[in-house]
Amino acid sequence: MTKKKEKEGWDYITDTFEKIYPTQTEPLHFGTLISYQLGGEDPLEGISVYDGGNFWHFVTYGFSELFEKESENKEYSGYGFELTVKLKKAVRLMRKN
Repeated sequence: MTKKKEKEGWDYITDTFEKIYPTQTEPLHFGTLISYQLGGEDPLEGISVYDGGNFWHFVTYGFSELFEKESENKEYSGYGFELTVKLKKAVRLMRKN
């Protein structure tokens, strides 16, 4: 009997957002050059940005365990959360001359 492997954190986050935004399989993504685990200065692995129409939807990658489980706490992954922010797009006003 084989044990079903659970999705790792990164894939779980991405799959969740692809369900919300099914046409956006390659969102704008900002990542680190050198991972914090490898001595880099950025504690987050990255941030993806999805186009929600009249807002941008940001999601972090890095507060939870993104790859294999490292902590002994079975209930939480890393800090146990990621952040999401919806930022309303700017409206450009046209001036009449």
